[in-house]
Amino acid sequence: IAAHFELLLAGPLLQRLAQRAPRVVPKLHPVHGEFDPAELDAERQDIAIGLFAEVPARFSEKPLFSDERVAVMGPQHPLAGRRQLSLDDLENIRWFAYTQMHGRRTNFDRALKGTQRRMEFAAYISGFGNSPHVLMESDYATTMPAFAAALHRRHFPLVTCRLPQPLREITFRMAWPRRQDASELHRWVRAEISQLVAGHIESGLLKPPPRA
Repeated sequence: IAAHFELLLAGPLLQRLAQRAPRVVPKLHPVHGEFDPAELDAERQDIAIGLFAEVPARFSEKPLFSDERVAVMGPQHPLAGRRQLSLDDLENIRWFAYTQMHGRRTNFDRALKGTQRRMEFAAYISGFGNSPHVLMESDYATTMPAFAAALHRRHFPLVTCRLPQPLREITFRMAWPRRQDASELHRWVRAEISQLVAGHIESGLLKPPPRA
């Protein structure tokens, strides 16, 4: 599951599972970067949720919701007064990402292809949950979906900036092995996830996925 989405999904999903399927022991694994089909093929994961550009045909998939990726920084950051960043700004900011992304192709690489720009990371931290603390105590910046930034800003005075167009639009998808299509338990868990997402779309925190 994408680490950002875990902020939104984990609590209510775990609660529903505890009430309705108490024998199920959920294990949430953080996902960063490109879709890794090996995790589903090897049955180390049953469902993957994240920013997947291409999902191989041997998997089923469902678009869950859309959002805008934003830059996030502390109020002391030199660019905290900016409303929007340019492509040129990307190379002049100290960005941090997450350790799992180190040395791997990322969604940023794909989004910036053809722009002659790169998004270099100056540091990697161990987990997404540490982000607001790092941002509040440094002049680093990071990116995240707007919904995740909104959740963090309930507790931290963080600042958000719009990113250049190639990096903005994102769609979260759910993917799973086709062999699980017929599993009653798997279908139920997918339905619970979809229902939770639908509630957040109705509240306005999330946007509907693009139409096919």
